[in-house]
Amino acid sequence: MPPNPLSESDSESVGDGYAAWQLAKALKALDASSDETAHTQAARRVAKWEQVLRGKLDASLLHGSRAPLQGTPVWATLEVVTGGFATGGLCAGGPLLEHENALLANIPEALHGSGRLALNHWFLTEAGWGQLQEWLDSGAYHVRHPEEAALLTVAWLTGNNQGHAAHAILEEIAPWFDQLRFYPEPAPIPSRSAVEFSFQDVKSTITKLLAVRPHRAILAQREAVQVWAPFYDQMMGLLQETVVEDWPCRHYPAGWTDRVRHLLQSYSALRLNHTLCGRPEDAGGSFAQARHFLERSSTVPEQLTGREVGRLRLLLKRYVTKHGLPNSETVRLQRERQMLDVSAPLYHDLAKIVAGRLGPYATDDGMEDISSLKLPATPAEASQHDVPPGTEIPVPVQRRLARCEINTLDSFVQQGLISSADMLAEYLPRFTAELQAAEMTSPSLRRLYSRLYRAFRKRRSLLLLNFQHQVQLDELPWAASLGSNRTCSSSEPSARNQPMRELAALTISFFPHTILPNKLLKEFSALAKTAGLDLPLVEEVAADIFMGDFTHKYLQAAKIAAFLLKGTLYEAYYDIDYAAVLSISDAKPSLMSRWLRRNAVTNDGTFASLCYARGAGNSSASHSVAANGVVIEQQQILTTQNLAVLFSRLDLMDVLVEKLPQLARQSFTWICQRQQMKISHHHAGLIMLKNTAYAWRQMLFYLALTPRDQLKSFSLWMDETMKQQSDEFQTRFHPVAAGFKHVVEGGRLNSNPHDGPATGDPRVFLGWSATPHWLMPTTAARKDKS
Repeated sequence: MPPNPLSESDSESVGDGYAAWQLAKALKALDASSDETAHTQAARRVAKWEQVLRGKLDASLLHGSRAPLQGTPVWATLEVVTGGFATGGLCAGGPLLEHENALLANIPEALHGSGRLALNHWFLTEAGWGQLQEWLDSGAYHVRHPEEAALLTVAWLTGNNQGHAAHAILEEIAPWFDQLRFYPEPAPIPSRSAVEFSFQDVKSTITKLLAVRPHRAILAQREAVQVWAPFYDQMMGLLQETVVEDWPCRHYPAGWTDRVRHLLQSYSALRLNHTLCGRPEDAGGSFAQARHFLERSSTVPEQLTGREVGRLRLLLKRYVTKHGLPNSETVRLQRERQMLDVSAPLYHDLAKIVAGRLGPYATDDGMEDISSLKLPATPAEASQHDVPPGTEIPVPVQRRLARCEINTLDSFVQQGLISSADMLAEYLPRFTAELQAAEMTSPSLRRLYSRLYRAFRKRRSLLLLNFQHQVQLDELPWAASLGSNRTCSSSEPSARNQPMRELAALTISFFPHTILPNKLLKEFSALAKTAGLDLPLVEEVAADIFMGDFTHKYLQAAKIAAFLLKGTLYEAYYDIDYAAVLSISDAKPSLMSRWLRRNAVTNDGTFASLCYARGAGNSSASHSVAANGVVIEQQQILTTQNLAVLFSRLDLMDVLVEKLPQLARQSFTWICQRQQMKISHHHAGLIMLKNTAYAWRQMLFYLALTPRDQLKSFSLWMDETMKQQSDEFQTRFHPVAAGFKHVVEGGRLNSNPHDGPATGDPRVFLGWSATPHWLMPTTAARKDKS
């Protein structure tokens, strides 16, 4: 095993406070859990964070290392919690699972002993070997963790005259036979490619549909109209009967008291069964006042004061003004309209209809076609669920139904079921796996490699320091052996680049305001490697673990951006000296401490030094997360955080050129919405500023590639859009809008927002600041100060 670049003393300081805070948070959730499910989940989180802290205390875990669990190979899949902390658990280890116990019960007694050791050895017997071959031929298996593909790989290699490679894998994994599961889980034979899939199976969709509950506010409104409005009308009608010459309580008709008593008695019975609407119990409301006056008038009318009678007179006048005289045709027609408004079927009733339609197809798979399930309610369904025949299935219910439809990735994005770049990254490995496996030599090998790839992509990233990189797929011995069985593709480079070009265009088109998340970049990098492309894709660096330097690919990305954006709006807005970027040597420099760079003690002519220099006025001499963020944001500005690389190397201009103005408008609209969201606390305000500044940078990139004559058109559109926003936002955001207009008209901005003029004059919009941010919403700033 290679030496660990992280010493134990370094590891001890990594994330102590964060881990303790997460444990405290989990303990608080455990105390507050109200049901068994929530309590169980909270208890699991507590146990995991206790393992993290215990591993730090006894030095069995070296956080920040590629192999934090000492003595464990890097290929072992570790249990990792939020922040990249390993708990010390192994994902393919732990107690035997249900399918393992079932298999163990049927293998020869001679192999019984340590359960997992016996099972791993059994697969090397003739019977076990036959089972592996059967799975390879049929595809009736599931790989949840990469280790579960190891023995299948050994079987495939052996059957294809690669015994030496198979033997090498066995030597590597045999010491872990007693702990790890190197065999898959039995599963039904798949009916389609993984490129087509459903969000959830039909059984789960039925469960979700039946769990739909009506909105309490809608039920309360329906109750108010159907129950309490007629009751209120009756009360006001009885009070109106006592009016003589515009004054109530002057005349009580025969039988009036009995009718009042009967009505008030019915109120108690109604209230027992209809409790959603709060109006009847509102002491200051007209309903409760009318009930009070009826009680007083029917029991002790002589005790009514002149003030009370005057108040009742005003109550009746307001009713007549709003509704008309009690029991009149005007009131009747008004109540009929209200009844019609609330009589529409509720979503939960229609969800039950759709769930009933799905019943005959209840499987652990999705459905090929759901169009027939979206049709209006039939007479039989209408009668069963008390809805009008022909009622349309509403869009929200159809969206829940669509989750079980088998479809392609881009279709789910277009339907809005995949609603963010992060969500897209969760599902993209299904697609990438098929592309990666497409050049394998046999169907069984393609299936195996595809499932291994998808399982590997589910591994959670570790917290790493000192520029270490995450474990790569080809570091798994069995994956490397499978990868060597690719055939040489004869397709043209442009054809091999096409899948990545389409995915990049899809992501940018639907999520133009978002930088590509790191998980998505992993898939893009894998596709680029398969296509033989050299793409210096740069990850978003976490500010809390920034090591003060950037690897060589960040400089490569910055130089690509320089060639693409020189002389554009982007260069002028961020005051970039692209000549300085292009003059930086490609030689890899020695690491320089953050203190030296931040304090400008020396400038070694590197990309990192340039980022520090550009952020100097907005940073701080002291080490802090915010100071790191300032430097990282300058890196993102200079590299465009992958946009320039994708547009240049994948020729995205050919695909997106006509969409660029619209992508810019979408980004600005998102910025306006996000900047005006209610901010609950200061930290939420900081995240909002960071994300909207990133979206602003994306917008500027699209506009930089837009023909110059369209910039003024966009500027006018921005002015009109600003006028439609709140006054508070217009005032607060004015320096940013003014800065944009200044650059469109030919000016430049100082890249440091704190060296510029006073608030109100043009300023550059950056998301990070080591001092209080001038664009922070006042509510968030006030709460932080308090």
